[in-house]
Amino acid sequence: MAHNRVQRKRPIMRSMYAATFAMSLVALLSCGPLNAAAPAVPPDWITLDAGGVFTLRAPPGTIFYRTRTIDNSAGGFKGPGFELEYEYGMNNDDLSSMAGSRNHSVQKTQIDGHSADVVAALDVSVSNRRSPYFVGLYAPSATPTYSAFAPFFRALTVWGYIDQEKDVATVKLMYQTIHFPK
Repeated sequence: MAHNRVQRKRPIMRSMYAATFAMSLVALLSCGPLNAAAPAVPPDWITLDAGGVFTLRAPPGTIFYRTRTIDNSAGGFKGPGFELEYEYGMNNDDLSSMAGSRNHSVQKTQIDGHSADVVAALDVSVSNRRSPYFVGLYAPSATPTYSAFAPFFRALTVWGYIDQEKDVATVKLMYQTIHFPK
């Protein structure tokens, strides 16, 4: 009799273990960072064209401006609480110089289907300007360009000066809205 009682408990125990494993797997997959939804873009945000290189969404009142360079497309965006500059071309800063900055972090992301790094740091001095918050984006293979010899990629680097901590999330969300023309 004792032997039969043990055999009856095994199928129950197996099904309990299987159910626990299945619930744990579902919880793990549904809470992972790959499935985390990006915050919604506010409906009042405007779309800005960065000189035909890319578009992005930004808070109302943000303006686009062009800057001159020898071999890259460059410009920037000024908005409430931030100023961003960008450079798009063959040889861009990969923002690795920020590695020694206070509270430096790098987050891998996708921008319009291209791999990119979002670099954040505190109290950074860039281009003779000091800023309490720095958030940059580096997409090493933003868009391919084809020549007679081989394809090569143009990189996009965007870096920003942010006045208040509350605006850091705004700039990161702006980066997520970047779209390259096809």
